[in-house]
This record gives sequence, structure tokens and C-alpha cells, in this order.
Amino acid sequence: EITGYSVLVPPQPHITAALGAALLALDSLEDRKSP
Repeated sequence: EITGYSVLVPPQPHITAALGAALLALDSLEDRKSP
């Protein structure tokens, strides 16, 4: 569980946005790999 960690570290929008962008980039890379 990450609940304890999220309590210690308050939500930080810029980190969330960076993670979202990274996930989108990974998704696009996977799409390019498939024929």
C-alpha cells in the first residue's frame, strides 16, 4: 500500500503531470512497435 507514503508526501501536481506524460509516451512507443 502507498497510503502511508501519500500521507507523508502531499500530492504534487507537477509530479503527477510528469508521470502522466511518461505514461503517455510509453503508450505511444508501444503503439509504434506494433505493426
